[in-house]
Amino acid sequence: REPQSETAYRIADYKTGGFKEKSMTADSLDALFTVGDTKTGNFLQTLIYCLAVSADAEVSKLIPKGAPYYPVLFYTQKNLDKFDPHLSLGGEPLRDFAAVKDEFAAKLREMVTQILSTEDFPMLGSAELPGRSPQK
Repeated sequence: REPQSETAYRIADYKTGGFKEKSMTADSLDALFTVGDTKTGNFLQTLIYCLAVSADAEVSKLIPKGAPYYPVLFYTQKNLDKFDPHLSLGGEPLRDFAAVKDEFAAKLREMVTQILSTEDFPMLGSAELPGRSPQK
């Protein structure tokens, strides 16, 4: 008899839209924050949910301390018997969010800081922001 593996918890995001294979993989965390790249949006969103779980004291009580938890994407239009909902990061299945949590949080913080900055926002290119005068 094989020893029982540690219980892992899935942070699931259910998608009703069309399935895109590219939404299940990312080459790196940096790839999730690439300006103009929309194919990894569902992946990014699900990691944000994992970060929220880790930051919320009440919710995180539901997961035993030290137990692994990880993101999965379920597409409701897929046959779940034949569908692998696990996300892949750098060619490997992401089986424990804790392994990327700190780096992901730092990259997310950097992006949000950039969005809220009064400096140019590269995701808009040279477009003007409403209510701001053009910079010279």
